[in-house]
Amino acid sequence: MIIKKITIIIMFLMATVYSQILLPADYLKPKDELFFQKWRDSSKTKFLSLGTDLNCDNLIDSVFILEKKDGKGIGLFAFLKDEKNNFTVYNLYESTKDKNNYDNLNEVQIEQIRKQYKSAYGIKIANQGSYQTACGKGYYECEEDEPEEVLLKCNGINFFLYESANSFFYWDNIQNKFKRIWISD
Repeated sequence: MIIKKITIIIMFLMATVYSQILLPADYLKPKDELFFQKWRDSSKTKFLSLGTDLNCDNLIDSVFILEKKDGKGIGLFAFLKDEKNNFTVYNLYESTKDKNNYDNLNEVQIEQIRKQYKSAYGIKIANQGSYQTACGKGYYECEEDEPEEVLLKCNGINFFLYESANSFFYWDNIQNKFKRIWISD
């Protein structure tokens, strides 16, 4: 009962953030109780949204983890704000397009994987600065175009799996697009 009340309060607070932005058609703000585990209590946004300047234009951009309307996954979306208060939407990640191979899994196993997306993924700000990448730390061999270190000239998005792997999404001002780099595995 207490958990349901807390969930309702949190969802009300988050609604004000989401209300100003038109969400992608197949997505909605997180409502499933799996999104509201205890580890999320240390964040006002439950590690489901953030606001920061992602492309160094002195405007606050928004990032959200959203739930698929059919309940079968999540998406990570960045909304870059322009001077006219319009937003350009970037689909950074969709769990339904993940590389998981479900061919040899039964429905119960597939549902467990889907629940993991809701219960374990989060986002927080990756502050400007220099970071050693996962391959730079020696977790694996660096690919040809994968640096050992990445310099974030603007704040980025730390997209993480609770107590596990994380990657950064960051804006490349030269190519005018987001890039992803693994920080840990």
